[in-house]
Amino acid sequence: MTIDLPVVPLGQPTTQAELQALVNSTPGISLLIDLEGTIVCANIKSTLHFGIAHDELIGRNVYSLFDEATSIGRRAIVRQAELTRAPVFLEDERNGHFYRHSLVPAIDADGVVRRVAVFAEDITERKTAELALRASEEQFRFLAENTADTVWQLDHRMCFTYVNGSYVHLSGFPLEEIIGRPVMEFFTAEGRATVAAMMTKRQQSEAAGKTNAALRFEVPHLRKHGNPFWAEINSKPIYDATGGIVAFNGIMRDIDERKQYEKKLEEANRLLEGQLREIVELQTRLKDQTVRDPLTGLHNRRYMEETLPREMARAKREAYPLALIMVDLDHFKRINDTYGHATGDAVLKAMASILLNGAREGDIICRYGGEEFLVVLPNMSTEQAMARASAWQVTLRQSPVQHGTFLVASTLSAGIATYPGNSSDIETLLRLADDALYRAKANGRDRVEFEPPSSQSPQLPD
Repeated sequence: MTIDLPVVPLGQPTTQAELQALVNSTPGISLLIDLEGTIVCANIKSTLHFGIAHDELIGRNVYSLFDEATSIGRRAIVRQAELTRAPVFLEDERNGHFYRHSLVPAIDADGVVRRVAVFAEDITERKTAELALRASEEQFRFLAENTADTVWQLDHRMCFTYVNGSYVHLSGFPLEEIIGRPVMEFFTAEGRATVAAMMTKRQQSEAAGKTNAALRFEVPHLRKHGNPFWAEINSKPIYDATGGIVAFNGIMRDIDERKQYEKKLEEANRLLEGQLREIVELQTRLKDQTVRDPLTGLHNRRYMEETLPREMARAKREAYPLALIMVDLDHFKRINDTYGHATGDAVLKAMASILLNGAREGDIICRYGGEEFLVVLPNMSTEQAMARASAWQVTLRQSPVQHGTFLVASTLSAGIATYPGNSSDIETLLRLADDALYRAKANGRDRVEFEPPSSQSPQLPD
């Protein structure tokens, strides 16, 4: 994409240094010539382009640098700029390179045009792209429209001294309503705040010794008729010999479509993020449903089978005891048959609450079967496990479940097996805990039994 280059300031420059500063402030190949073609100022890119030292280039006639046919054409467009007192634009091709030329008349304080600013930009890459896209009229038009940047100039008070036709077309303000007015009047309140912040940033840079720096920012710009539009602005101050700012050159580009797209994209991203959060939450809930009992909220048997081997491995590695308590509600079938399954479910929930109450962070509690629960207690001895199970017994006995006008009492039986006292094998521990539970039921229920330590079981290190 090409960019129309800023023009020189209106009015009579007072020093050669100022003229040189004006030319140096522009990108691309920049010259200032008098009406006879004598080069008054040239920037470094001009010396590199022509391969002539700066001192030798100044004072040389620019037409001597071209062949006769080219020189005739150049004289004609310089004359056109002088007579029309308006910028003239030209594109041509030389030696396989395409160039865009902008000739801007410099009007002196007395209203006479004595010099012309010449800007040249290598647009080979853009032209190559245009030729490649010429088969598609729509694509070509899009590219052409996006190269139509606006060019303006402000004085030291930040009032307009020049704008090109593209700015008039883009903003909708006629030229007579632009020239002489402060640029701040053409921005929204948000835009004015942005520009003020950028000016503060420039002043801070100058105070730090960094001058002549270009500023790039995006602001909402007013339109004569209609809603404001977003514009990208590239601005650069022009300094006089004393270092004071005498003008600002600027290029503005309409980015409203891009900003609207970005806004829609941000909204789409927010929506997508919300959807992703919902998906993650749903996945978490679905995963939780696979490892939790829907009635009691406890972990289920699948979770226990996945987790217990890790807990046993950790107990062995860190050398601490592990207790397994198998719990079963006594005469649970009788409760279901007598009071119904809703009451049975309430008893199961009550049992789950009792098991959870006072549980430590590392304890694992699961509903192992219909009315059967399995509790894994890391770093807990047989005696401590007995005390825990006995406390559950007392609490359950004292917590009958309301059913209509009746209170349904229930009891539990429990069997305990421990590592390392009984075994280091998980299947063996589960079997021994179940055997102890069976003995508790056989011995009258509402009891807690434990598997006595085996002399062949492994011992924890001292």
